[in-house]
Amino acid sequence: MFKKKPTVAVEAVTVTTWLHDDSRLKPGVSEIRFTQRWKTATYADHGTKLLRLSRNPSGKHRIIYEDLLNSERGWDRTPDPNVKKMNWKAVAEGDPAFARWLELAPTGKNYQDRLAAIPDDKEVRRQMARALIAKGNFECKEVAYEGECGVVLSDMDVALEGDAAVSFWLPLKPTATFASPCLQRRLAEWALDQLEEGDVFDLLPALERIVALPKPESKLPRKVLALAANAFDKTRMTLLEAAVKAGHTYAAGDHLKSLSEASLVRALRKFKLPSAIDLLDPARSASALKEALADDKIEVQWRRRIIKRLRGNSSGETVAALVKLVSDKSCELAMGAAEALAARGKTNYLPHRPKSQDAKLYGRAICMLVHAVERDKLWNEFLPPKGKAELAFESETDCYTEGDEELDDEEEEARDTPLSHGLARGMPTLTVLDNYTRFEATIADGFSCSADSCSAGADEESEDHLTIEFEKAPDGGLYISNVEIYSWTGCDC
Repeated sequence: MFKKKPTVAVEAVTVTTWLHDDSRLKPGVSEIRFTQRWKTATYADHGTKLLRLSRNPSGKHRIIYEDLLNSERGWDRTPDPNVKKMNWKAVAEGDPAFARWLELAPTGKNYQDRLAAIPDDKEVRRQMARALIAKGNFECKEVAYEGECGVVLSDMDVALEGDAAVSFWLPLKPTATFASPCLQRRLAEWALDQLEEGDVFDLLPALERIVALPKPESKLPRKVLALAANAFDKTRMTLLEAAVKAGHTYAAGDHLKSLSEASLVRALRKFKLPSAIDLLDPARSASALKEALADDKIEVQWRRRIIKRLRGNSSGETVAALVKLVSDKSCELAMGAAEALAARGKTNYLPHRPKSQDAKLYGRAICMLVHAVERDKLWNEFLPPKGKAELAFESETDCYTEGDEELDDEEEEARDTPLSHGLARGMPTLTVLDNYTRFEATIADGFSCSADSCSAGADEESEDHLTIEFEKAPDGGLYISNVEIYSWTGCDC
C-alpha cells in the first residue's frame, strides 16, 4: 500500500475492562483509548483512537470495534497565533474570565489548540477554569448505545435491551461551538485539572451538578471527587451523595479515604458504599458492619469481607448474626459464615453429608461446599466409600469458522460422545470439575431437587447445566451415584 511504512506513535493510553468497577462493558470486552500520531513523507495527522477488544475463553483478544474519533492535520498541534494577542494579564488580575472563553471561541475542531495556547500561567489558567466550572453546562446528550460485542443499537433495540444497553459518547462534531455542552464537558476535563483544593468550597454548587451528571459520564465526577479528597467531611458527603444518586457508585466508593468514622458509617448505611467496609474500625463500628452483613443490597463478595473483618469478634451478637447467615440463599455467603463459626469452635454448621435421604439437604450442602476452603475433603463424604460414582461430561459448540474442516461421520460421533470418568474418594474432584466445566458458576443459584437427584442451571437448552443423582446408602443416607454435566460454548464476538 505504501512504498515506505508510515511513522506511527501512540501516547496517552487509557484502558478500561469489563472488570473495572464502574465499567458497563460486556463480559470479556475491553476498551483502549489513545492519541495516535500518523505521518508519511507527504501527509500527517493526529487524533483520538478507540479500540474495543473481546477476550475469548483461551485468553486471546480480538479487535471487534475500531474508530478514529477525531482527526486533525499535522503531527502536532499548531497554536493559534491570534490567541496570544488576548489580554491574559487582565484575567490574572480578576477580570471576568468567562468573557475570555467567548473571545477564545473554541470549537470541536480547534479546542485542543486553543487550550494549548492559554499561557502557562498558573493563576490565569485557574481563573479561566473557575469561570468555566461555575457557569458551564456539561451535560452532553449526544450519545449512542451498544449491545453485545460493541454492536450499535437502534432506538427500538435500546428499549428492548433496557439497562443492558451501554451508552457511549458520539464523536465530538468539529463544528461544535463553545455553546455546545459536549464541547464544554471536554473543556471541563482541562478545567478541573487547573483548580486547587481551596476552590472546592467556592464552587461547591457547580461541582455538585457535575458529580450528578448521568451516564455515560464518569470521568468528570471522578475528577471532582479527587479534587475534594481533602475537603471537610460535610462537603465531601454532599458530593458523594450526589454521585451515588446519579449512579456513580463505584467512583464514590473509590474516594472514601480519610473520612471520619462517623462519615464512613453513614456512607455504608445510607449510601450503600461497600468500600467503607475496609476502612471502618471493626471494634468501633461493629454494629454497622453486622447490620451490613444482613443487608442483601450489598454484594455477596463485600459481605464475605465483613465476615473476615469480624473474625476477632466472638460476641453473642456476632455469633448469632453468623448463624443466621448460614441459612442465606447465597451458598457462597452461607459457606463463609459456616467457616467463620468453625473458626470459633462451632463446626456443626459446616456442610457435612446429611444423615437423611432428603435430596434437598444434599443439594444445599453441595452448593455450599464448593465455596469451602477444604471443599474436596468435604466432597469426599458424599461419594461411596468403596467403588466410584460416574461422571459424564458433554461439551458442544456452534462456533465454526470458514476455515474449519468438515468432520466425517466417525469424527462427529466421537465429538458428540460424552466423556465418562469415575469419581472416587481422594480425588480433587471439585477442583477438576470447576477448571473444566464451570461447575461452581452453574450451581451459583442453588439446586432444584427431586426425590433422588438435584439439578442446576436451566433446562436442557441452557448453556450449562448439570444433574447429580443419588443412591441410598446402608447407613440411611445417600451417596452420589452419577454426575452429568453439559457445557455449551458459543462463539465469541
